[in-house]
Amino acid sequence: MSLNLISLTVKRCVALSLPARAASDSTFPNAGSAVGLFDTSFVSDLFLANGDPTAGTSVRITYFPLGSRGPAATRTLTLPPGGSQVVPNVLESLFGVAVGQGALVLQS
Repeated sequence: MSLNLISLTVKRCVALSLPARAASDSTFPNAGSAVGLFDTSFVSDLFLANGDPTAGTSVRITYFPLGSRGPAATRTLTLPPGGSQVVPNVLESLFGVAVGQGALVLQS
């Protein structure tokens, strides 16, 4: 299955990335959720799209916290045929991390 993936949003400003090339596995070396100076915030939003119009797909998202010696956390999302899903503030929404950063590995 194909995925189109991530952009970063900052309170009051937006830093967008171009859609990632469709792939079944993708690694994002840094996703984060943090508060900055002057009431700014940094969060990573995840944008997923299933490019297959006939078959649904499951996407396994694994979070590897920066500097942690503990186990990685994994969540699975399901996308319908031709469907898409937005996960705002992916670290807090899926993994309960209000402040932190780390790598995300996506597999479908």
